[in-house]
Amino acid sequence: MAKAVALLLAAIAASAVLVQVECDAPVEKSFNKALLAPVDKRLDEAAQAINEAADSVVAAAPPAKKDEVEAATWKRRMFAITALGMAQGDEKKVAATSLAYKKAAKAVLDAAPADKFKLMDESFKVAVMQVIAS
Repeated sequence: MAKAVALLLAAIAASAVLVQVECDAPVEKSFNKALLAPVDKRLDEAAQAINEAADSVVAAAPPAKKDEVEAATWKRRMFAITALGMAQGDEKKVAATSLAYKKAAKAVLDAAPADKFKLMDESFKVAVMQVIAS
């Protein structure tokens, strides 16, 4: 029992030291360098297009299905934004991903209100396939 208590106290002391060392680290060094990297303008434009398309889908949804459409649209928006983030840093992927999602978003924006959700679902799936193929 005494050994277990001694080990526990040693672990607590070690963790206290580690916490102190971590807290003393300069704030600048704790940031993830990827977060500080400049975002490619094409990715930013594609993200804006995705958000505009998703917002138009939600706005066009019938009141009875608005919550359901909003949840489904949020999911598709997050997948698309994640794909854009994964492309960052690779010139070929940036070009392919941003172009694919800009085309998909334009198709959704140009669609009739009744067709927006279905078209978003289909065109964003096509965009994902184009990104995977690149």
